[in-house]
This record gives sequence, C-alpha cells and structure tokens, in this order.
Amino acid sequence: MKVTPVVAACVIKGGMAFLGKRDISNHPDCQEEKLFGLLELPGGKLDTPEESFEGALIREVHEEYRLKIQPKKIIHLRMNSYPSGEVYLVIYYLCGFLGDRVISETKRWVSLSKIENLRDEWCLPGTKEVLRIAREVVRNEGNND
Repeated sequence: MKVTPVVAACVIKGGMAFLGKRDISNHPDCQEEKLFGLLELPGGKLDTPEESFEGALIREVHEEYRLKIQPKKIIHLRMNSYPSGEVYLVIYYLCGFLGDRVISETKRWVSLSKIENLRDEWCLPGTKEVLRIAREVVRNEGNND
C-alpha cells in the first residue's frame, strides 16, 4: 500500500480560521465527486520528493487561494483512505496569515468559537477535528494570530 503525504493549513488570524471550498479546478485528479463543494483546510501534495512540507504548504495555499501564510507547527496527523484505493497521510500545520482577510464564494473565515455550528456534512472529513485542535493550541498559547 502506497501512502502519499499531503499537507494542510489551519490558517488562523484574529480568532478566525480560513476554510476553502473544495473545487474540481483545485483537485483535477480527485475521483471522489461527493467531496466537491465541501469546506476544507487548504493544502495539497508535494511537487517533488525534495520539496519540504512547509514549502509545499506555502506553495499550495498560494496557488489555490492567493494567500500568504507562515507555517508554525504540526498540530495533527491523519490517515485518509478512499474507495479508489488512494491513501494519504495528512500533515496539518497551524499557520499564521500574512495579509488582509479575503472572502469570496470559494473562501470563508470561521470563528474558532463557532466551530460547532459547522454541520459535519458541509466539511471534508477531519476538518472540524483539526479546527478544534487548533482552537485549543491557540487558547493554550494565548495568541489568536
């Protein structure tokens, strides 16, 4: 079984977390149609074996959403497997946001204090779990940015 590492960013600014909307243009090789339109933490695969996790994360988030981020630390690991046979090790990073807030149809900011208001069926599996972890990390560090 081949496991592919992917990175995902939990971008926090002012007590808010950034979520993207899964779109086919950002995931052309995804065979799981039911995942399109769901809210997700942005990220993706490494382009080369030499690319660092942090470098891939910065590149992917910028390519998909034109956001500038600063990876701070790994906060969670999760294995995702799909009926197609693909298996991913998702490496979640807590990240700072470098810039102004951006809101559009495919992007949204969610208050860390209102994570429970997100319906499970609106989110990619694992998204709310990682947002809860990020909320605790931010709370314990006493910093919302």
